[in-house]
Amino acid sequence: MIAASADHELQTVDNQAIPENSTVLVLCAGGGTSGILANALNKLATERGLSLSAAARAYGQDMDLIQDMDLVILAPQMDSMKNNLKKITDKYGVKMVSTSGKQYIELTRDGDKALAFVSEQLSNN
Repeated sequence: MIAASADHELQTVDNQAIPENSTVLVLCAGGGTSGILANALNKLATERGLSLSAAARAYGQDMDLIQDMDLVILAPQMDSMKNNLKKITDKYGVKMVSTSGKQYIELTRDGDKALAFVSEQLSNN
């Protein structure tokens, strides 16, 4: 069962439930690979009429964005920063998930997988 918070209505496309107005921040070392993943999510969300917005940043850049996010995806090369990031995301009640190298590459290459990953993360509290 998928629950939506009070400010998020559920939207379902291709059996993937994503709360409306969902926001995702992808963090990597330099902002390059995170940009690929964020762009793939934004493109697919637009194509499928989903109210989902993804942003990409280098770790440490614009960290104030975290407070406005529903999900933060951490690239594998930033795994050493996971504990520091977790303190920030916990402070704002934002879900944070780290990824393995293989998983992250698959997500950047396959928009459907990326969308399914986001859907799964947002539905698991």
